[in-house]
Amino acid sequence: MKADLLRARDMKRYINHLTVAKKQCEKRIRLLGGPNYENSEEGGAEDSDDPQSQKILQFNDILCNPGYREHFRLYMERVDKRALISFWELVETLKTANKVTVEALAQSC
Repeated sequence: MKADLLRARDMKRYINHLTVAKKQCEKRIRLLGGPNYENSEEGGAEDSDDPQSQKILQFNDILCNPGYREHFRLYMERVDKRALISFWELVETLKTANKVTVEALAQSC
């Protein structure tokens, strides 16, 4: 009986700690320009034109869609990692290129 009461008390404390940590994380995300999770319901955010509720894309979708990839490229330039996406694009080009094109690309690098 006493052990159950202690477990319940500990569980309430644990839930309280998690709630406080979650609120701190949400506040920091919001300060960094991320979405406002406090206004969304428990199923996720609604779709709207508000940048705070935009859909989260899979990385593969970003790379396969030229428009998304261009936005990703701009982001990579801002964080000085443009070479990474350039390398990926070159590899994708080499996968579909014929032998003459591959040799020409290899010599130009």
